[in-house]
Amino acid sequence: TYTADTTVNIVSVASSGTPSCVNPQTSSITLTVLPLPTASVAVSPTTICANDSATFTFTGTPNATVTYNINGGANQTVVLGAAGTATLTGTYMANTTINIVSVASSGTPSCVNLQPSSVVLTVLPLPTASVSVTP
Repeated sequence: TYTADTTVNIVSVASSGTPSCVNPQTSSITLTVLPLPTASVAVSPTTICANDSATFTFTGTPNATVTYNINGGANQTVVLGAAGTATLTGTYMANTTINIVSVASSGTPSCVNLQPSSVVLTVLPLPTASVSVTP
């Protein structure tokens, strides 16, 4: 497992047995380690009244694909733009949690970062009132 670029250099090759023959050689190869993609999610505003709208904003590695779910439901994906952001705006009736499951970089190879995190939108119920007439 590698966490940084690594270069392997061959200096020489020796045969086994007697006599041992040595052949000086110079060659190398470099393994390039790509950084893992990252993402986070925030919501604005954090508390709303039922039927109001809120915006979830994903921020992270540009062009990465973020896999997430809403309230633990089926996984969905969103692709971050070149600036590293994507938004999800909607009208909400109940508390809503966005859970990030993973983030995958674009390109080849695609690096995947299992990066669990979440944010909660609190939705307050609408107030109610009733009126009655007493004879």
